[in-house]
Amino acid sequence: MAVLFLMKEKGDFVMGDRLWEHEPFDEYELEELTQNLLIKAEKSLKVILPDFYVELMRTQNGGRLFKNSFKINKKNVIADHLLGIGSRKNEGILITPYMIKEWGLPNDIVLISGDGHSWFFLDYRQKKEDPCVTFIDTEENFEIIVANNFKGFIDKLFRDGKVNEFELISESSYTTGQLERVVEQGDDPFLITDSFLYYSVADCDFDWLVSQALIVMDNPDEFIAPEVMAYMMKKIANTEQKISNKDSLVSLAEKIKNHESVEVRKYYTSILNYIN
Repeated sequence: MAVLFLMKEKGDFVMGDRLWEHEPFDEYELEELTQNLLIKAEKSLKVILPDFYVELMRTQNGGRLFKNSFKINKKNVIADHLLGIGSRKNEGILITPYMIKEWGLPNDIVLISGDGHSWFFLDYRQKKEDPCVTFIDTEENFEIIVANNFKGFIDKLFRDGKVNEFELISESSYTTGQLERVVEQGDDPFLITDSFLYYSVADCDFDWLVSQALIVMDNPDEFIAPEVMAYMMKKIANTEQKISNKDSLVSLAEKIKNHESVEVRKYYTSILNYIN
């Protein structure tokens, strides 16, 4: 079994093999982990996070996994992302208290991967430091310890090429005028996000689309701006070779640099990479 890293150099892990998917618009990747964020998260969750987990989050604070599966009882179980250390209660592992109530999960755990009724979590019921990792499926009423600690969990992840990969596709098509109207009205999260999803792959004037995204960044709905930015990053990645004037990118970067949502701010560095 290949280990996660061979050595540590200048604060970064030298990977023995690939772990992260490295998508330009990864909804699970949070802003860079700071000591202040770590202290606040541990205080909020009332736990000491495993050293190995913390060091991994310092290299990338959550995200989609290239090594996307875990074998349990000879069955491949999808583990296609790791939750990072957020700064707010609905971000990364800080979503744990809410999900415990929502899905009837055990207390004294920290979720690290999963969705809905099935989760992988750090199991602090067993021990308070360097806890084991447990898998639970509430629908099947099934629970099992899968690794003695977080490092053991990472070491057992593997790439399953058969895991279905899908691309979100807009449910409708939108004219530029329709997008402008829903952005101006600002009160229909689905239409706003779906129209940007449509134009993330549809042809349009890039500067125009950025101008509409700049308006959306001021929308008070906390879920709209992050989703729109994810689709904008997809558009930027698909349009990069055709962008000759980077002024609109500069404007977008400045707009999100100090945005109140970490899910929006996290794209700032990525946009700078396209500008430079």
